[in-house]
Amino acid sequence: MYRLHTFGGLRIDGGDTPIDGAAAQRSRQALLAAIASAGDSGISRDRLLIIFWPESDTERARGALKQAIYTLRRDIKEPELILGVEDLRLNPQFITADVIEFEQALRGGKLAHAVSLYRGPFLDGVHVGNGGFGEWRDDESQRLAGMYRRALEQLASDAAIRDAVHWWRALVALDHHNASYTVSTMRAMVAFGDATGALAQAEHHARRMRVDLELEPDAMVMALASEIRRAPVITASAESVRVMVTDVPMHTVPRENATAADATSANGVSHSSPSTPVSAPLLPSQRASRRWRLLVASVAVLSATAMSALPFRTDVDGVRLITDATNTEADVVPLMQTQLLQRIPSLRGDRRWGTRAQYTVEASIRPVGDSLELRAQLQHRAPSWRHVVNAIRVPTRERAMGVRRLTDEIAIQIAIDRDPLFQRWGTLAGLPRRWESYQAVRSALTVWSPPQDGGLQIRLDSAAALDSLAGTPLVLKALAFEKRGMSQRAESVLRELAQSSRRLGPWDEAVLAVVRAWIARDWSHAHEASHRLLALVPHSEWSLLAVHSVLGVGRPREAGLLLRDVPTNVAWTRKWMDLTTSQSYVLSGAYESALEHARARIKYSPEHAFFEQLMIKALSGLGRAAEVESICERALAERLTPQPCQQGVKELRAHGYVTAARRVVARYLVALRTAD
Repeated sequence: MYRLHTFGGLRIDGGDTPIDGAAAQRSRQALLAAIASAGDSGISRDRLLIIFWPESDTERARGALKQAIYTLRRDIKEPELILGVEDLRLNPQFITADVIEFEQALRGGKLAHAVSLYRGPFLDGVHVGNGGFGEWRDDESQRLAGMYRRALEQLASDAAIRDAVHWWRALVALDHHNASYTVSTMRAMVAFGDATGALAQAEHHARRMRVDLELEPDAMVMALASEIRRAPVITASAESVRVMVTDVPMHTVPRENATAADATSANGVSHSSPSTPVSAPLLPSQRASRRWRLLVASVAVLSATAMSALPFRTDVDGVRLITDATNTEADVVPLMQTQLLQRIPSLRGDRRWGTRAQYTVEASIRPVGDSLELRAQLQHRAPSWRHVVNAIRVPTRERAMGVRRLTDEIAIQIAIDRDPLFQRWGTLAGLPRRWESYQAVRSALTVWSPPQDGGLQIRLDSAAALDSLAGTPLVLKALAFEKRGMSQRAESVLRELAQSSRRLGPWDEAVLAVVRAWIARDWSHAHEASHRLLALVPHSEWSLLAVHSVLGVGRPREAGLLLRDVPTNVAWTRKWMDLTTSQSYVLSGAYESALEHARARIKYSPEHAFFEQLMIKALSGLGRAAEVESICERALAERLTPQPCQQGVKELRAHGYVTAARRVVARYLVALRTAD
């Protein structure tokens, strides 16, 4: 029995049987991982062609896949290792995989076993070829990481206090910057009696925020840490708060919590000091009664202090639903709650002790003739954040459809607020109001790797078809086309938008102004339009549009400053940042930095043409002609491609190294004659 390990890397174990030949090759193991990730349903051959051989013609790609499967079966010595004809799957009699067991455990409700299998991101650090593998791997990694995260959240929510600390700390390890996880961990630690550990957790959060993101720690975490420092000795659970009374003088009662009788001594003398001791002699029965009342009052004082130290806090995952529905529509609230939690599983619809919901939904459902009119207002704990859902009218018999449409729009607004992909600009855009369409836009942004498409167009077309009134999918499509240098197709999308009645928000209009200026190659207007966009969404990922425009007008210093504003928690920006950083280095004459940047990136993408071109530009600018010649020779010998030689000649001449350029031409001609 062979076992394929895909979490945290990639390897295959075969007990005492040595793994050699094709099975030991990274590309062949990656093919097994792709088949394994599809589980029992299998993965089609066509899908594998897109992942591993997207640039080959169909016949050649099919031949390569057939050969890969043949060599795996031969070298692992199991003819039935892979089952199926068109849809391929692993044969569980001969090979298993941690990713298969992970999903099976989740489906079976064995959450603890599932999370024990997750040893790190799916295929972490695995790079194969220069095709669609990286995009597929990132998609799968994100999908599986989301399943792992939700399993941990469920375990943490359901566990007893001791185990809850363990699961919440696992979530913090997964996302050090998540304030919600840190706060939940701290609360669990305090409940377990580990206030010191809770404060250490807050310090860890603060340190990671400052070191990793150069940001101040979350105010919610720091506020809770302050409360823990001020609080008396308490132990808490989800059901109660128990105040531990220690060393409290029985004869001392704070005045603000004492009754009139308590504030007056037996001889009728009133004491004005809030802590004046009662020293008059008392009978034994009076003394016992007095002590009992003082004990009760003291406990009340400490209880009030504890409650003030642990006020009702905002549950960032909490949502509260209120409706004015009549008795005949009483099932609307549970129906909306069920649908909302299906769309965003991390939300909680139940009220938890000591917390208040982050989101409040006030829904109105009124009969109008033979129809129902549904309205809703979504209120955030932040007083300035509110979204009103316009009236939705449906026939009474189609009430479920109306509730679904209402819930879709509410869920999208909550998702926008919580998702780094949208939270800086989503409320200003004409995003879809149907959940499936919104998910298609989100999927598009997760696979986008500017300037490559990465499946973006297909997903945006799907989003546009699912919601015929949303304008943002077409705005993103026009931007992607223009960024790839496909100006005619970008103009076609702009015409389609102009002739439609799709919604366009301020963000959409601002982006379209930038795209129009790019199409016209009017970099001055592009520069102005980009800064109008940044005034609308400052310190956002869309600073990259301004960087591109700024480089167009030849201002590399300004581009470098703008790049600092790009957030690091949005995945699609990384490649774009790499490209623009490289361009800014070259334009500013920082050739050493450009060379260092190119070499670092080539380690991870050795066949990436852009960084090879960047290296040639940097070496030419530094006058290192011999290294340019070496790149030219290697390209001719290994790939039979003349492009690096042609670029080397051009760059060397531009920098005045004419003799070196002639040597490169001579080597190129010799290579051509040898090939003939």
